Parts: sequence; C-alpha cells; structure tokens
Amino acid sequence: MLEPLNTLLAAPNPHFVNRAEAGGDIIPLSHITFPPASAIAVAALEDALQGSDTVLPALYRESDGLQLFANRADPGECFFLLPLAHMAAEKAALYEWLLTDDENCEDGDAVYGVPTWWDSAVVFAGFGQAPERFYLATAGAHRGKVFYYNHEECSMRIADSVAAFLDLLCGDPVAFMQRFYDVAYWDIAAYHPA
Repeated sequence: MLEPLNTLLAAPNPHFVNRAEAGGDIIPLSHITFPPASAIAVAALEDALQGSDTVLPALYRESDGLQLFANRADPGECFFLLPLAHMAAEKAALYEWLLTDDENCEDGDAVYGVPTWWDSAVVFAGFGQAPERFYLATAGAHRGKVFYYNHEECSMRIADSVAAFLDLLCGDPVAFMQRFYDVAYWDIAAYHPA
C-alpha cells in the first residue's frame, strides 16, 4: 500500500535535472519524514475519513506529514503531506479560496466553488509557496476520490483513491510537478533517486 512512497523515501541522493535548453542544472532534493502521529490523532483522522480511505491513516502511523522533492537550496519549494494538526487550518484557508469562485457546481471531473460535500472533505497535501492543495472527498458521489485545487481555475478530480494519488506522485515525479506545481520546477526533465 505504501510501497511506492517507501521506495521514494529510500532514495539516497534524489535530484531533478533540468532540460538541456534550460542549462541542464541538477537540483538536489530532500525527502523528509517526521515522527509518527499519535494514536489519538490517527484515530481522529480515521473518524474524519469515515471509512473512505485506509492509506492516509497507515501513512500517518509512520510519519506525521512528509516533505517531498524539497529543493535543498530552498526547502520551501516542495510537495508536502500536512501534519495532522495543520489539516483544519489548511481546510479553512482553502475554503476561503473556494469562496472566490462565482459559482458552485460540478461538471464532470471539475468542481467550481465549494462542493456540496465540502464539510466532510479532508485537506491533506499541497505545495510550498503556493495555495494549491489536495483534498479527499469522504462522502457523496465522489467518496474516496482525490481532488486538486488550482487557484487560477477550479478543483479537479485527479485520482480515484489516495493509493492512486501516491502512484501518480511517486511513479512519475516530473510529470506530477509539471502538471500541478506552477511555482517551481518549470524546467525539470528527469528525476533520479541516486
């Protein structure tokens, strides 16, 4: 279940390489773990998830949040899984962003404004130096699906489960960053774990 992530975390010298036409620079990276979340905090997460996912509780039993693909020269440039204690504040901040949309509706994989199932959603990940966030629907027609909020557009369903989301992240980090992170890593062409 966490194997793709564990493989990523085991990388001895992770780095991105920029495209040749952008100079071919190497960007040294760090993957940072933290102490496990408390049993009480994980139980609260499980309650919030309402049975919609089992991967996040397993992950938080190992590390209370993660910082992945953190630029060693500027660790704020990264993808992160939020510490459990920060999820409520991040959800409140994202709610404010969702309110800026003039309409509240769903159109296929796109969600504009505040979804009808927002109260039960769990905001669990994002990028440093950017308002973009990832959240999980725990109720309704999208139960168990992962959404990506882009502050310039809308929210989009990007994965049918947290496991599928981790596969996207770990399977092709370059494509993931280029698709979702518009603050940094514009010129990357390759990821190397060593």
